[in-house]
Amino acid sequence: MLTVTTPVQHRPVVDTDRRASLRPASIAALLIAAGVVLHLHSLTWGFLLDDNLHQYVLRGLSTSRAPERDLYDFSTDGSLAEAAQEWHFQVWWVDPAFSVRFFRPVTSFSLRLDYWLFRDWAPGYHITSLVLFAIFLVLVYRLYVRLDLPPRAALWALAVVALNQAHTLPVEWIANRNTLLAAVFTVGTLLGLLGWRRTGRPTSAVLAVVCFLLACGSKESGLVAIPLAVLVLLLGVPPAARLSSPKAAGSPVSDPADSVAGWRGDIRVAAARLLRDPLVWSLAAMAAAWLAFYILSGYGAHSDLYPTPWVDAGGYLRRLAVLVPAALGSLFFCVPLDFVAACPQGTVWIALVVLAAVVLIGRTFLRVVPRRRLAGLGLGWIVVCLVAEAGGEVSDRLLMNATIGAGLLLGLFFEFVGTNGARRARPDRPAHDPQVPLETRVPLGSTGRVRGETCDSLHVRSIPWREEKVVTVLLFTANLIAAAPVSFIRGQLFAVAAVQDRQLLLDAEIDRSAPPPRDVFVLNAPSALMLIDCGPAWSMHYDDRDTCFYPLQAGRRGLVWTRTGERTMTLTARGAPFLDHRLERLFRYRRAPQFGDTYTTKAFRATALAVDGNGIRTVRLEFDKPLEDPSYFFLRFQEGRLRRVAPPAPGQTLELAEVIPRNPLVP
Repeated sequence: MLTVTTPVQHRPVVDTDRRASLRPASIAALLIAAGVVLHLHSLTWGFLLDDNLHQYVLRGLSTSRAPERDLYDFSTDGSLAEAAQEWHFQVWWVDPAFSVRFFRPVTSFSLRLDYWLFRDWAPGYHITSLVLFAIFLVLVYRLYVRLDLPPRAALWALAVVALNQAHTLPVEWIANRNTLLAAVFTVGTLLGLLGWRRTGRPTSAVLAVVCFLLACGSKESGLVAIPLAVLVLLLGVPPAARLSSPKAAGSPVSDPADSVAGWRGDIRVAAARLLRDPLVWSLAAMAAAWLAFYILSGYGAHSDLYPTPWVDAGGYLRRLAVLVPAALGSLFFCVPLDFVAACPQGTVWIALVVLAAVVLIGRTFLRVVPRRRLAGLGLGWIVVCLVAEAGGEVSDRLLMNATIGAGLLLGLFFEFVGTNGARRARPDRPAHDPQVPLETRVPLGSTGRVRGETCDSLHVRSIPWREEKVVTVLLFTANLIAAAPVSFIRGQLFAVAAVQDRQLLLDAEIDRSAPPPRDVFVLNAPSALMLIDCGPAWSMHYDDRDTCFYPLQAGRRGLVWTRTGERTMTLTARGAPFLDHRLERLFRYRRAPQFGDTYTTKAFRATALAVDGNGIRTVRLEFDKPLEDPSYFFLRFQEGRLRRVAPPAPGQTLELAEVIPRNPLVP
């Protein structure tokens, strides 16, 4: 028999697993780059608002505050009257119990390092923030992968987070870097904890501890890492990764609750293991110690604008009730919180519309997404983050951590809405599992799109296609199409308003050749934000340490200015009373003004003559010098500029009309 042998053709071996993993990584890199590019326009901003306070200290212009001091600790070493000497700025309505002290050494160190590297070159500070944002997105994507999201779902989630307009101020405003750093280290804490759970390596435990301490040192909300860690270990760790101890990493899991009983049984098993985890208990002990140190050292905000749950529980709960619906509108429908805050009269209607939309989307989401465990994690993540941030003023910059949970939910939705996920078996249980309800069971191998008809004699629950389509288009448009332009527009509006305020201040009619010390009394202005940093901004720009600013209100209300003596005058508010403006409430603390209340500044003494509810209608000001003294400058906004105005003669009255805002979104 003749046997013919043909040569074997050797084909190159292709590492398909490697190629498959490179494609999602490449897409993730592009999404991260897109997120960073979205904020590049901030390189032209310069120093804005609170940045001037920090630069004022870093450049050594403060007469009593050392540059190495925490930049977010705004307390003074002396009396409130001495604050004018330190900041060249003082308002008359400061409550004696008012204080704003934040313990943020990590953020202060990062700004101090920027100053050492870049000095007064503002783009360098912005480059640092952009790099930190890129690191944040890389860590978020790694977290999604560690949570075993499907690859496409992880990419959808990353796209939502990268383009989210809530990141505008934390990334683009230097002074708000505290939020960015806290978010970076919070995600780092969770990655370290997950690495410890999966591998048992001490380096992962050290990473978790170090990142948690850095998160707390960046911003108070860094404490949110603890409840988020509990959520992740209960809902985010897949059953196959829930091990009885770190030493058992890599070994098969035989616990039937992990593979058969479903995610509800998984939670019970995970909770028992959670209570035995030494790293979790160590982090919890550190959090308790840090919180005790924070409170006992007098840190925190004693201000009506920042209610804290352990001091003003009622105010905190009211703020939370406003924040939750507004935040949902921002996270899922791209309605900026700052726009809502600018229209307080429409808050109730906006909240009702948002809640109705959330109900509609929630119903569709539950039908589409089969991974209820991860969906529960995303929802819990948002709730925990909102509870942690409710003490701050309602703003999108409170939502940076919450966007991670929103991205997780939207990533799951976009993943399964296109693949008929609601009609497939849950991925952590086989389709023939008797625990799976009959109406959601699909035979193995069946991947066809089913809408109400039978598939291999098994009925599959259908989803109203029109409702699903409307919800998908709405969420896709809001989070992946509109998010980028909204973020850009918000950033530009913020920068333009801040630059206008700065220029308005620098162009004020103040004669710097007048005899020092010079006292400037601002009667009104188109923006209350300008009044917060007017002293440091003026001092830095003109190298002038002899001029002190005294805003007489933080609003645009009309005034009746009456001269009652050589050194005395009264101001009567038209419209809303004094102390009604939200930035005026910043300096108040849990006390309504009373008739006869007296407030002392370095230049004058103020006495409440008429009280209207929680505000002051008329105030008398008694100055140390005659009002015509050449070192006194009374400024009013007129014809687009802060112009000097002569005080009325004794017994005469001057009426100042309400100032028309140049930007309706600016307080």
